[in-house]
Amino acid sequence: LHVYFNISGTQEAPVKNVVFNGIGFRDAAYTYLAPHGVPSGGDWGLERLGAIFFQGTEHCMVNASYFERMDGNGIMLSGYNQYAVLSNNEFAWTGSTAMAAWGFTDELSDGGKHGNDGTTGNFPRYTQVLSNIVRETGIWEKQSSAWFQAKSAQSTLKYNIIYNLARAGVNINDGFGGGNEITENIVFNTCRESSDHGPINSWDRQPFLTLVNGGKPGVIPLTNEIHHNFLVSNYGGVKGGVDNDDGSILYANHDNFEIYGWGLKNGIGCGDHRSYNNVHLYLSIGYRGHTNFIGREQYA
Repeated sequence: LHVYFNISGTQEAPVKNVVFNGIGFRDAAYTYLAPHGVPSGGDWGLERLGAIFFQGTEHCMVNASYFERMDGNGIMLSGYNQYAVLSNNEFAWTGSTAMAAWGFTDELSDGGKHGNDGTTGNFPRYTQVLSNIVRETGIWEKQSSAWFQAKSAQSTLKYNIIYNLARAGVNINDGFGGGNEITENIVFNTCRESSDHGPINSWDRQPFLTLVNGGKPGVIPLTNEIHHNFLVSNYGGVKGGVDNDDGSILYANHDNFEIYGWGLKNGIGCGDHRSYNNVHLYLSIGYRGHTNFIGREQYA
C-alpha cells in the first residue's frame, strides 16, 4: 500500500480533529514509479501521496508516532489543510520525503492561465512541524527532504532534529504566501548524495496571487523568518546553512549558528533579504550573490 490512512474532506466541509497518537507505521510501498507532478517553480517533482494522507482538513494531528522504512512519503498534506500539527514523531529510512505540504491552484482551465491564482485558499496553512526527529531520508528518491512545501503558507518548523539525508533538510519550493518560520532546529549531514543545496533551501521563481498578505489579492508574500537554528553545511550541502536560491525574496535570516560552507548566498533574482546576528565558522566562501532585481539589505 502507498497510503495507509486517507483523511479527506473538502474546503467547504473539512474533516476536523482527527488525531494519530503513539502509533508505529512501517513498510509502505515505494512510490518512485507513481504519477508525479511539478508542484511549482522549484526544481522538484513530487507524488501527491503519503502513508498518512490529509486533504480537506482542519486541526488534525500526528503525534508521538514512529515511521520506519516508508518507501514513499511519510505524511502528505494535500490541498486545503489548516492548523495541522505534526509533532514528536520519528522518521527513519524513508524512501522519499518524511513530511510534505502541497496546495492546489487552477492549472488546467483556460490553458493554465490561472495556475498562479491561490486566492481560493485551497492550500496548507498554519501547519506546525514540532519536535520531530528525521533521519536516513531519501533512500530511493533523491529529491526529498525532512520537510517539503509548495503552494503553502505560514508553516512553523520548530525544535526538529534533522540529519542523514540525500538532499536538503528543509525545502521551500516557492514563495507563495510566505510567512513561514523556521526556528530552533538542528540540521546536519544533508545532501549526502547530492549537492547544490544547503541544509535549508528555498526557491521562488514563480509569483502567486494569494490573500495571505493583508487579505487582498497580491503577489507580495509575507516575510519568512529563519532564526536560532544550528546548521552544519557538510557533505554536499556546502552552499551555506540557508541557501536562498533563485528568486527567493523576503527572508529574514538571523541569530543562526552555521558551520562550514558559504556564509551568505542569494541566488539569481533574490532580494529583500535581511541577514544579521548569525555566527559562521570555518567558511569556504563568505558571501555569494548573483544578479538581484529587488532591493536587498544584508547585515552580517
